[in-house]
Amino acid sequence: MQNINWRKRSTFKEATKEEVYSLEQTLNIEFPLDFKEYIKEFNGCSPVDKHVIVFEGFRESINNLLSIGDPERPIDLYKTFKNVKDRLVDNVIPFATDAGGNLFCFDYRDSETNPTVVFWDHEKAFENPEAAVTYVCDNFTELINSLREYDEEE
Repeated sequence: MQNINWRKRSTFKEATKEEVYSLEQTLNIEFPLDFKEYIKEFNGCSPVDKHVIVFEGFRESINNLLSIGDPERPIDLYKTFKNVKDRLVDNVIPFATDAGGNLFCFDYRDSETNPTVVFWDHEKAFENPEAAVTYVCDNFTELINSLREYDEEE
């Protein structure tokens, strides 16, 4: 997996196996193994440099990974899920934010064990939840490997 510099806040807290498992039980899903390994070290962190991905002609950025086991943080995964679940499509679970309130999510609709990565547009979700979901890539590792530095000329 590509090496990315992540900014850890001063109150950084590693996501424990127990916290991840508990959240999986609550959401009735199993996070992909590559995500579970990654979130241990970068729980709730923001990328310092490589944070842009291009898909379907759009350039979107990852603002931060949602945190697990840190409900006091505004970027807590479960709190975020609860705040938007009425506009989310079933079996779509957020794991990262962009700067504009949109979310990168795991899409479990076609597979309970190998979710794809999708982008969820919060504004479109008010009108049409299905249209708010756009395919990004096949898995979390592919997403991380696709991130690059912002280039204004793109």
